[in-house]
Amino acid sequence: MLFSLDYTAVRQLLDGMLLMMACYALFSFSQHRQRIYLFYATYGLLMVARFTLRDYAGQRAGQLPAALPLENTLEALAVIAYNQFAAQLMEMQRHDPPSYRVLRLMTLNLVVFSLLEWGLYALGVPVAVRVGMFVVSRLLMVAGTVFIVPRLFRRKHPTLTWFITGTAFFVAGAFCALTFQINPNLFARMPGNAFTYPLTFMEIGVVIEMLFFTMGLSVQHRQTEQDKLRAQAELIEQLRENERKQQTLNRIRDDIARDLHDSVGSDLGTISLLTAVAARQPEQVLPLLDTIGQTARRVVEAMREIVWSLNSAHHTPENLNFRFREISYELFHNDPTTVVLDIDAGLASQLPEATRKEVFLIFKESLQNIRKHAHASRVAVQLTQTADHQLQLSIEDDGVGFDPAMLPRQNGLHNLRQRAQTLGGTLTITAKPGAGTQTTLICGYQARSADDHKTGLPLPLPTERATSHTPA
Repeated sequence: MLFSLDYTAVRQLLDGMLLMMACYALFSFSQHRQRIYLFYATYGLLMVARFTLRDYAGQRAGQLPAALPLENTLEALAVIAYNQFAAQLMEMQRHDPPSYRVLRLMTLNLVVFSLLEWGLYALGVPVAVRVGMFVVSRLLMVAGTVFIVPRLFRRKHPTLTWFITGTAFFVAGAFCALTFQINPNLFARMPGNAFTYPLTFMEIGVVIEMLFFTMGLSVQHRQTEQDKLRAQAELIEQLRENERKQQTLNRIRDDIARDLHDSVGSDLGTISLLTAVAARQPEQVLPLLDTIGQTARRVVEAMREIVWSLNSAHHTPENLNFRFREISYELFHNDPTTVVLDIDAGLASQLPEATRKEVFLIFKESLQNIRKHAHASRVAVQLTQTADHQLQLSIEDDGVGFDPAMLPRQNGLHNLRQRAQTLGGTLTITAKPGAGTQTTLICGYQARSADDHKTGLPLPLPTERATSHTPA
């Protein structure tokens, strides 16, 4: 029967279990180089040493436990290892600095008491004085524990349940041993029955405690792995975000190159050509200078548009509406052409900057084409949202129109289509000789997030309808 097991055999079995767990911890430390394993192994080894000393020196000599300096020192070192293990297991230094500082004070208390006890023992101070110091030191440890434990429960660390449960078994075993010290008659200490010795219950409590500590280590490993996976996922997302930003920068670079080539490059080439002609034909200098001046102004205007499109401070609903009106005035102020703008400013306030830029440039190039070729008396521009929540830009004129089939493959509408593709939308051009032209852009857009509206930019204007401009 279990209750008739030999005390020595049971002690050897329990010592062997603790030593095996300590060896496991030392091997894990050699593999992972994590100090928590070293504290785990140290705690187990010190408890075996303490039990051995109590069994073969304390109990057989009939001395009080608190009167043995060596046993008290082993106990203090075991508690220090236990405290450090707890601090590592529940990451006190990172998550709860006040508890970690109290834990360090508790360690200091144990070190000071052990040194002082050895000094008093060497001086021959009576046992009662040393036992009183022992009690004071342990009361200070209890006070520190009372401070730390509630804070641990509030933190709800994943390993807390395993740590507290294991400690509860140790406390239960220690309570049995303490009961024996208070009333030795409760335990007859029969060598043939291991359960008549209080040390048996205490060591069983330590064995179960270390088993729960092992499970707590497993939970900590799982938590660490999950944290690593989350960190890797965040890193991958950051890399993807960086890649998206790089693609955006590449698109901006391509847009600048296209704008410089199509607008600035061709006009500068014209200036160079006209300058060469003026040098060969002096009699044409004045007309050529006038043409060169007009071309240079177009270059300045093109550069101004490029700079405007790159400056994020200009990408507000007010600036977008103002630029629509400004471009309309600049292009048609000398023509008997009426430009009617129907701009939904509420929609404009939701557009991201990249979409605003492309929509504005499509609007500008379309009006330039109308100014050069359409000879229209009326131009209607409408920026609205479709029933399926897409952006729609419609530009219609009553000019001379044209036959799309007669245009060369590379024509002035190529850039418009490229910009529509950049937006992921479609550009439809409906034209007929003598019946005007209608250009319609339809594209999706991702509304700006709430954070974009907190940048301190002006509030969007009310929805603007039927705002017309008739040049003088």
